[in-house]
This record gives sequence, structure tokens and C-alpha cells, in this order.
Amino acid sequence: MDREVFAIVASRARQLRKDRNIPVNELAKEIGVAEERLHRFENAEERIELDKLVCLVNVLGVPLTSLYMLEEGKA
Repeated sequence: MDREVFAIVASRARQLRKDRNIPVNELAKEIGVAEERLHRFENAEERIELDKLVCLVNVLGVPLTSLYMLEEGKA
């Protein structure tokens, strides 16, 4: 995944979490990563494994493709 796409995915994940009022520590526990690691992922400083990303979207209740979408469905 190139850096620009990664930054979009990370930012979108953070926004979706915030939209659902899920604290970082709660989401981190749900997907099985340390809170600091999730924080670094959301800030596009560290990548997480695909299985953790799948867990993340499942907890957020969105399809994986939603992490690639920008405002109003633009990719």
C-alpha cells in the first residue's frame, strides 16, 4: 500500500471510530492491539496487519472498502 493510500485508510479509520464514539482503548481491545499501536495506525505512523484491519471494520460495522472512500463516495 503506498503512503498516500495508507494515510487515507488511517484517517478514515480514525474518523469512523470517532463518528461512532468508540474510545481508542476500547477499539484497540476489540481488535487485539495495544492502544498505542492503534493510535500510531490512526496517525499513519504504523501499519497494522490485514486481519486486524478486518476486525477493525467489523467492530465499526462498515465494509473494508469504506476505508478507501473519501467524502461523499469519492475514491
